[in-house]
Amino acid sequence: MLLPLRPAPGAARPPARACRRPRAAAGRRRRRHSSAAVAGAGGSAAAAPAPAVPPRVVDVVVVGAGIGGLSCAALCAHYGLSVAVAEAHTRRRRRRRRGQAAAAAIAGGGGSPSGSGGGGGSDNPLSAVLELLGERLDLIDYGPDATCLVFGQGRRFRAQIGSPLFPAVVRELWGPAAEREWAELQRLCRALASAAVALHPLVVRHDGWLPATAALRRPGRFLRFLSGRPPQLAEGVTFAALVDGVVATPGLRDFVDVLCRGTSGAPAAEISAAYMVRAFAEMYDASTQLQWPRGGPQALADALVRGLRRHGGTLLLGAHVERVLTDGRGAAAGVALRGGATIEARLAVVSNASLWGTARLLPPGASPPEFQQLVGALPPARARRRAGRPARAPPRARAPPRRPPPRRAAPPQLAGSAPSDSFVHLHAVVAPPPGATPDLPVHSYYLDPGLVGDAGWPTLTIATAVDASLAPRGQQVLHAYAAEPLAPWAALERGSDGYARLKAERAEALWGLVGQVWPDARGHLLWQTVGTPLTHQRFRRRAEYGLRGGSGGGGGAPRAVLAAPRLFCVGDQTFPFVGTPAVAASGAWVANTLAPPWRHWQALDAVDPPEAMRIACARSACSGVARLWGQQRWAPPAARRRAVAAAAAAPDGAHGAPKKRVVFLGTPEVAALVLDELLSASQAEGSSFEVAAVVSQPGKPKGRGNKGVPTPSPVEALARQRGLGDGAILCPKSAREPAFLEALAVLAPDLAVTAAYGNMLPADFLAIPAHGTLNIHPSLLPRYRGAAPVQRAVQDGVATTGVSVAFTVLACDAGPVLLQEAVAVPEDEPAPALLERLFRRGAALLVANLDRVWSGEAAAAAAPQDEAAATHAAKVGARARRATRAGPCPPPPRRAHAAALRGAGAAPPRQIRKEEAALDFSQPARVLHNKVRAFAGWPGAFATLAVCGGEQQQQQQQQQQQELAIKLLQTRVVGAADAAAVRAGAPAGRVVFADGGARMLLPCGCGGALEVLQLQPPTKKAMAPKAFFNGLGGKTLTVAPS
Repeated sequence: MLLPLRPAPGAARPPARACRRPRAAAGRRRRRHSSAAVAGAGGSAAAAPAPAVPPRVVDVVVVGAGIGGLSCAALCAHYGLSVAVAEAHTRRRRRRRRGQAAAAAIAGGGGSPSGSGGGGGSDNPLSAVLELLGERLDLIDYGPDATCLVFGQGRRFRAQIGSPLFPAVVRELWGPAAEREWAELQRLCRALASAAVALHPLVVRHDGWLPATAALRRPGRFLRFLSGRPPQLAEGVTFAALVDGVVATPGLRDFVDVLCRGTSGAPAAEISAAYMVRAFAEMYDASTQLQWPRGGPQALADALVRGLRRHGGTLLLGAHVERVLTDGRGAAAGVALRGGATIEARLAVVSNASLWGTARLLPPGASPPEFQQLVGALPPARARRRAGRPARAPPRARAPPRRPPPRRAAPPQLAGSAPSDSFVHLHAVVAPPPGATPDLPVHSYYLDPGLVGDAGWPTLTIATAVDASLAPRGQQVLHAYAAEPLAPWAALERGSDGYARLKAERAEALWGLVGQVWPDARGHLLWQTVGTPLTHQRFRRRAEYGLRGGSGGGGGAPRAVLAAPRLFCVGDQTFPFVGTPAVAASGAWVANTLAPPWRHWQALDAVDPPEAMRIACARSACSGVARLWGQQRWAPPAARRRAVAAAAAAPDGAHGAPKKRVVFLGTPEVAALVLDELLSASQAEGSSFEVAAVVSQPGKPKGRGNKGVPTPSPVEALARQRGLGDGAILCPKSAREPAFLEALAVLAPDLAVTAAYGNMLPADFLAIPAHGTLNIHPSLLPRYRGAAPVQRAVQDGVATTGVSVAFTVLACDAGPVLLQEAVAVPEDEPAPALLERLFRRGAALLVANLDRVWSGEAAAAAAPQDEAAATHAAKVGARARRATRAGPCPPPPRRAHAAALRGAGAAPPRQIRKEEAALDFSQPARVLHNKVRAFAGWPGAFATLAVCGGEQQQQQQQQQQQELAIKLLQTRVVGAADAAAVRAGAPAGRVVFADGGARMLLPCGCGGALEVLQLQPPTKKAMAPKAFFNGLGGKTLTVAPS
């Protein structure tokens, strides 16, 4: 099943105009593939931006971003290996149609077994993979009554197989004797389960280190497994031999075969007893339940991609692998991509393509005989250009169109138990009237033996019955699928009349299954689409499915599937069970094999701690193995040891809900203060959130000429200092970049926090965080909206300002305000110090109220701004025309916010430039003092002074007069009386130095004076007035006329 890549479930979609494709690209529409994330085993999950240039050499190359491939790649990256995943699909925008937003969230297959959220303490391999990657899924539990079992002749039961409700179903279907036989089979499987599996699934690896690994983890249990294995679980014993000794009722015996096909892809006579005993025992366990990842299977794919990127792995989208490169010995050495690029693999190549697709990537004769036998059922590649499409005949030889045969009168039927190697799918959006939605099951399994193929039983999943966020309110999304043979489709062309008829027949049959569970569903249909084997081939480059004698299918230990030396295969065809956890295990086992043993053992301490008495022995063995491999002495990291100890000591249920994911956006030093507060709060005990990623503007070169290597921004530097990896640090030039938005969608953040980021955020960005985007703005909104609120407030001389935490909307700083706090402004405090104080306070306010954000209280309590009171704080730029003003006491600068403070109307100017920082000494001293405070740091207020020779030579050397621009760093306002006494007898406009040059007073308008406390002459360092006076050498200064 294909799921288009999309923002977080429940998030608002961008406007329709943002989803339109430019006309210039319309001609390429059919040649591009849409990105797909997988709901089940073996599919593709393209969910991260592709670097412009693929890496040349890595340790491991993974072909295909399915669940198995991503699990393998992410674990290899966790083990310290360099990994590149080549995924052929790319993401493209689609025109939005009615109902498509809901249909994109359709989830297929079954839910995940209990424990798949990455919380630890489970034998589920998917859970263990997510736990090692540091990822947790938000899981929804649902009971056995959420499953509907549909048998022939309309018999339906709301019960989960293996639950306490199921024996009553067996009795009603096949009688009391069958109920007793089922109970006996249940007892026998429980008794044999502990001997069937002696190891945690992540212990397994495909090399000679497996016995040592098993012995170090569970020595007693492993020895008992080797020495006391029951004869029922011996090598070569099938599950049918065990069942036949217990079950005699024909109907129940057929039903056991149905269960075997659904869980392992083979009947009981072809599957190992050891495997099926474990599967049946888990069904009978009272603690076993189904769990649904909130957000659907897309959330699972996104979690694996996040884990891959967090540990330094690379995901390449649009990277179509043309062939696997081999060395002189025939071993896989890398891959060649479409377009000519190649990636060399030092250790191995891992293929998540189908076995048939992998065979096509190899040169003729490169595969070993075992692999060729495994894929022997594949028709020769030259016999057809694509699976399900015959080679086209030349135009002149094309046969005339045939008249379509008459439609059969028989009702449409599914393929049933015929040999099947693909699927048909029905995706639908249903909008029943309010109050007309029945109590719907999450999963419906159609267990009539006539409908069950070798790829499983037909299934209907209504994802919105468990997760309402997957569709708009009042709508339900349905996904029905069934096994389908490829043969009827092989001679058809997509778009032909025959293809349309067969597609319609299969859709009718699937709607017939839906009607058995929800009879009125089709009457309220809003949108539907049907997928066929040829749909699989087109969008996933794969039409064939199902086990063809895969590993472990007939008994014995699962073994690696090698298409060539150093070319491993993972996915649904390489493991004896079906389902997402099984596919994750296939990838994890290959990753374990490629990792050094001591790194593998180190990772196992987190998911399967060794027996307490063997921990010291295990660590000693790790040290010895590391020395043998030429490595330093191994010891688990202190953080990992503490985490393992805490997990072991914590009671059940103490781990709590998964942490919320926060993405932070900021650039300068003040934003780094906010990030530091967030990181410290996220690492505190009992924290409800984690900082999943940090976004900053790209670094810029510093120094003369702006040449050299770009220097990271303060926010990026702090993120790296605090241990965030490359995958968690994003530096796009623009927040509109598709690759950046794609990466953010993969992260699936619960909240975005911005603080002086410096880039506008588009609608596509704002639609992604589940709880929205909060901005820390250093003013009391709606006052001083814009890029320079603190500078403008200080320039206006306000006595009180503050900080606001507001939701971000498309309009600048106009979102609803969640929090505000007023702050007094001392008359001598410069803008940089006030800015730092406000951001520190804003960060503390935000952290203290995050729980209100998670609960939804914040969104409800946020107050809209009063647009009538809004004022604008223009940005300080680099170029402008200098404004000239006249009069003894000129008015303040013409800015909308200043005019509002003074009760006058004025239009906001264009971007304020550096020349605005020039001081006009016809203005009052208080206005100039506030300007010095406002522009402290950058651009810095400056005064232009005329320099004349000494008084004795002034008349003879007037030609020596020159102008000097000095930057005023710190000033204070001198009272009128004091200023008059100091300036007594001085010529008009003369700069007065008093107390032997220790005091420097600049004459200002309205009879006032501005005392300079610190200044900086051109090309000099900051200095006191006394030092500047000594350097004048008797020259005098006069303020330049405005």
